[in-house]
Amino acid sequence: MLWLKLWAHDHNWPRTDVCWFGHVHYFTDSAQAVGRAITSPSLQLWTKFGARRCSGTVDWGAAQAIVSEAGVITVDKHLVDFVGGSPEEVVI
Repeated sequence: MLWLKLWAHDHNWPRTDVCWFGHVHYFTDSAQAVGRAITSPSLQLWTKFGARRCSGTVDWGAAQAIVSEAGVITVDKHLVDFVGGSPEEVVI
């Protein structure tokens, strides 16, 4: 996020207030003084990459952003809740 702010200032890039990243396995939504950063689950199932075991926090689901005409961004997350699940490894 900070790099985008610096590039906008130094090289006349478009100003960025929200960055959405998808190359992670978990959901986060963090607003800070410099802007807002969002990550969404991006697992690749049925590929050689998706067949590998994930470590750390892994969320299953999706997220959507709704931008109002006034520019207000609402992010809705839709994560699967594995009821009765344990933090043990799950292999698909």
